[in-house]
Amino acid sequence: MYTAQQNHKDNKDVVFLFVNTWEQAADKKKNVEEFFNGKPYSFLMQALDTEDKMVSGFKVDGIPTKFVLDKQGKIRFKSVGYDSNESKTVDDIAAMIQLAGEASNGTN
Repeated sequence: MYTAQQNHKDNKDVVFLFVNTWEQAADKKKNVEEFFNGKPYSFLMQALDTEDKMVSGFKVDGIPTKFVLDKQGKIRFKSVGYDSNESKTVDDIAAMIQLAGEASNGTN
């Protein structure tokens, strides 16, 4: 996800938001902070969903789950699961972002 984020860092219409859900550690916040400590991520926000409200609200049934929303906040794409082929994941995300942008601008 770092590579995908870096590829779109200059696009003001693209924002990456990561929400940590289903955290099992006793001190959930500390566990997440330790994971991100020293990593080169510059997310708009890191959210910790301690009550799994995002899970139920967005019908998340596996992790990681990736959503691409258009400018109006409409979910255009949902992808569940991890793919070890980072290049494919980055390309897939780029395609979803492009299509969501086109749909949002009325060109699709």
